Amino acid sequence: MVKMAQQQMTRSNKNIFFRLMFSAVCVLLFNQLSYAQETNNSKKFSPPLDLTKVKKLIDSRCVICHGCYDAPCQLKLTSYQGLIRGGNKNPVYNPSRLNDEQPTRLFIDAHSTEKWHQLNFHSVITSKNRVQEHSASTAGIKTTQNNSVLKLLLDQKKAFPQNQSKRLPKEFPLDVTRDLSCPSANSIVNYLDDNNQSGMPYGMSAIPDNEQQLLDKWIAAGYPDFDKPLKITASLKIKILAWEKFFNTKSAENKLVSRYLYEHLFLGHLLISDNNKNYFFRLVRSTTNSGKVLFEIATAHPNGDPQLEKFFYRLRPITSTLVDKTHFIYDLNANKMDRWKKLFFATDWKVTHFPLYTDQYTSNPFLTYQDIPAAARYKFLLDDAFFFINNFIKGPVCRGQVALNVINDYFYVNFLDPNYDLSVIDDSYLKKGLKYLTLSKNKSSISTFSISWFKRLTEHQKYLEYRDRAYASHPVTKDGFPLQAIWQDHRANNDMLTVFRHFDSGSVIKGFVGNKPATAWVVDFPIFERIFYDLVVNYNVYGSVSHQVLTRLYMDYLRMESESLLLAFLPKNSRDEQLKQWYVGSIAQTKIFFLHSKLMFENKTKVNFKSIDYFKELIEKIRYRAGFNEPTYQNSLVGNETKTSKPENYFHLLNNKQTVSSPWVGMMPEVVYLMVHSKNGDVQKVVSLLRNKAHTNVSFIFGEDLRRLPKKDTSIIIDGTVGSYPNLIFYLSEDEVTEFVIKLKKLQSETELHELVSRFGVRRTDPKIWQVLDDLQEYRSSKLNLKGILDMSRYRNL
Repeated sequence: MVKMAQQQMTRSNKNIFFRLMFSAVCVLLFNQLSYAQETNNSKKFSPPLDLTKVKKLIDSRCVICHGCYDAPCQLKLTSYQGLIRGGNKNPVYNPSRLNDEQPTRLFIDAHSTEKWHQLNFHSVITSKNRVQEHSASTAGIKTTQNNSVLKLLLDQKKAFPQNQSKRLPKEFPLDVTRDLSCPSANSIVNYLDDNNQSGMPYGMSAIPDNEQQLLDKWIAAGYPDFDKPLKITASLKIKILAWEKFFNTKSAENKLVSRYLYEHLFLGHLLISDNNKNYFFRLVRSTTNSGKVLFEIATAHPNGDPQLEKFFYRLRPITSTLVDKTHFIYDLNANKMDRWKKLFFATDWKVTHFPLYTDQYTSNPFLTYQDIPAAARYKFLLDDAFFFINNFIKGPVCRGQVALNVINDYFYVNFLDPNYDLSVIDDSYLKKGLKYLTLSKNKSSISTFSISWFKRLTEHQKYLEYRDRAYASHPVTKDGFPLQAIWQDHRANNDMLTVFRHFDSGSVIKGFVGNKPATAWVVDFPIFERIFYDLVVNYNVYGSVSHQVLTRLYMDYLRMESESLLLAFLPKNSRDEQLKQWYVGSIAQTKIFFLHSKLMFENKTKVNFKSIDYFKELIEKIRYRAGFNEPTYQNSLVGNETKTSKPENYFHLLNNKQTVSSPWVGMMPEVVYLMVHSKNGDVQKVVSLLRNKAHTNVSFIFGEDLRRLPKKDTSIIIDGTVGSYPNLIFYLSEDEVTEFVIKLKKLQSETELHELVSRFGVRRTDPKIWQVLDDLQEYRSSKLNLKGILDMSRYRNL
């Protein structure tokens, strides 16, 4: 019995044990299921990655320095394709290269990561396979598969932020021409060990924490594509096809006109509006016709040989972020097409010989397009003169001090009326002058530099002689130019332009701004076309040093030619003296009066003058003929309109015209923005304060500092934002403006300038710089209708 009882107890204990074990397993399973469910719910309700916000963040924080040819390490972040292409240590702008280099234009010269790597690009979003310690002690950063060059540079800024709102050390490298390291995944760790202040954004305040978290989330997700594909609506497609049909009409005349149009529009952002929305395109040459996948033909120049007997002009959508530096808008609409048909096809003309893509033709557009009536070509340029002048003042050619010192800091541009231009009204003029109008070949070398330069100089001298004889003998011009020989545009205010040079960049404004330009131009058709081909069509940003210098030297001739045409409207006996005021110094004057002895027209003038300051009076006559009031910053940006909505006159204590010879003028950078905001932070007004540097002359490539006249520098205040590269921003409340202006005008020393910036300015290291830039861009977009992003790479350390 006892034994039986023991057996029953043993069975009972086993049952209890199994029950307990079963219960424990159930509890564990329940807990696991609950945890899994909780995890799934967490994932389910975790906010998804908003790629639209990622794109906006990269535009506003990265593209501001990585948007153009001069983006550091060629890391162009205006599109996802630019991100995955990566970086390249070779700079695009290289004034010392002896030979032309392979172009590396995004979307054009390669179409896969493998191809870009063959062109020496390296990834910034992948890293080494092995884990590697980062010895920057306190940072504690490691490189793994998730730690790319981009991520490490962003993390470095968090670990080593710049001193908030303080000036960076003087030795901190900020110059756009500085040597760049451009580390790859193999070298990034050592680079950051040696350069702990090189985090991104470089030389700027760290971005806000919430923005950093968004980027971290995007990086952790594997850098998903943030670009949205462009949706082409049915109505937009009809417009695109209509334009492509126009460009690809098969007649010889249409083909020649399309070639001409392409060479002049290739740099533009062609605007097509559809259903109240704007779309931008590039005109390209493609191996495929309309309706098929577009394959752009890559040539260094738009007049380069496509190497195909048959190709097609296509409109390629621009999906990249728009940046101000490259956003040249050209409107394609029904009126434009009608205008082109009237210009180019209303008169009867035939193609006698279709030009080849050889040096003979690419170096002389007057030979290439001699069959197209000159009147059509010149009026085509005049119709959108602002666009075409912008192409070379803001285009790839105009970057850097040497490239820009071919022009003065501040001058006016006018155009010769077609009815007084012998190249338009006399068919024999261009035919006889063709041999003098050749530009340098698209390719040049050190060995042929001297020959090319001397040939261009000789041809220019002969052309001036030929031009002078022709204008002195033609019935329309032999008695001189009347005021009406300066062209008036009654449609789009293209006839009066103001050009500013901002040391190593430039900008163009419609209308005459201010009242004391350094010089002024009158541009005729031969000048206009040669400037455009010299600085835009035939210019190669990847070209050799000899190509760069020949381009600069030839533009020197064209600038003088433009100035001499304006001087032809002054009394004959005053022209030499006026020219000497523009070219001060014995060497410059020897160059002008000896090498270009026929620069001046021999004709008298038909313009009547009342004063002895003939140049000033001529400018006033042109201005008042167009309906200008006395120029002030209120009306300086509105072209020929004389009435505007009067802005708050915040800066009335600054001279509304131009300030001359004040100490504070010499302390200002070239481009300063004054932003006025209300008490709640809303931007009320933005104006530009520009410094125009004076020179004895702009006749030589080098030695600019030796030709400076700092005591004659001027400052001008203009409504809105001028320039693509702001150097400094003052952020002022409405009740601070008077105090700011008083302190500004009292500046006497660099120390006082730094104090002024500390009080009113926005430094690179100021945490509020990001919100200020956001507000500035919003103001430009909503109030000024300017959509391109400004570039902060030239923002000063003050």
